[in-house]
Amino acid sequence: MRPEYKFLLYQAKFVLPTSGPLRDIRITSDPRAVDILYNQAVRNVLGSRIAVVEKHVVKLAALKLQVDDGDFDPKTHKLGRLVDKMDQYIPRDLLPSVNLKKKDKEARLRMFDQRILHKHNKLRGFDKETAKRNYLSYVERWESYGSQTFPVMQNRQFRHLPEYLLISVTPNGVLIQSMIDKEVLYAYEYKELVTWGSSETKLILVVGSVMQQRRLIFHTTKGELIKDLIHNYIQYTIQALQRKPPKPVQQTLPSGFTTRQGTLFTPAATKQENKRASFLAPSSHRLSVQSVRNLHNIVPDKDAKADMISKSGPPNAEEEEDDDPLPPPPTYPS
Repeated sequence: MRPEYKFLLYQAKFVLPTSGPLRDIRITSDPRAVDILYNQAVRNVLGSRIAVVEKHVVKLAALKLQVDDGDFDPKTHKLGRLVDKMDQYIPRDLLPSVNLKKKDKEARLRMFDQRILHKHNKLRGFDKETAKRNYLSYVERWESYGSQTFPVMQNRQFRHLPEYLLISVTPNGVLIQSMIDKEVLYAYEYKELVTWGSSETKLILVVGSVMQQRRLIFHTTKGELIKDLIHNYIQYTIQALQRKPPKPVQQTLPSGFTTRQGTLFTPAATKQENKRASFLAPSSHRLSVQSVRNLHNIVPDKDAKADMISKSGPPNAEEEEDDDPLPPPPTYPS
């Protein structure tokens, strides 16, 4: 019998996608890697460590139930089965408040129970691996998925914001968040990041476009780590698209471009333009003008539907619309 794990001992700091056009086949072909990412995602979702997209919550709970129990069985998956262990399926921040009246609390829990079981019934035939990868394909579209968060102090460049903030580096960009409730205050996709650098006590980000830029300075001792994470995510995006060209409507890297130490070097025609665009900080990286243009086209849209993984036979979880009508509320046994 497989032991029950209570603690997550290993955690991925650099989170690679398992779905979509930039997915890494090294991850998707390794069940152990998928298992680590899945358990990490479940932990972050249930603990409300990342901002939750509520319309996906019930589907995620059903997929987790499929991983835990296998196919829906009307003899065991009866109404009310999940009421007493809803914290294993629904994010903490969405569970009924302790101050809620008992009657209202039970009604909310039973509502979740009914909806989860309804969705679970539609997942018959999903093996554990397929359910885990479908779970990941949902959360990978969330803005703060895969984020590594660092406390920083701003230099009053955001006059309307507190002095202390959070910077989160995600697979799709950089977030500036409130330290109190982790609300996303500003979000910069990597296509908006022109230059980034660090010193022992500072992190410098230059955001905007080649023609119009804004320099952001934050005080932190983690600048080197933040800088390297940003560099690695952008490098991965570019290299992934070189391995697998994007759709015809998207641009590919022009011939003559090569990579070296995180900087894309362009043909002579754009060298002068690159020189004007360079805005370097100590120990910094930069993208060429042309690479910024290309990154604008190749970074995947977070709202786009992710590629879903489905074996022949069972339906794909993504085929259900988010507003899929549910049957009338059932009558629960007293």
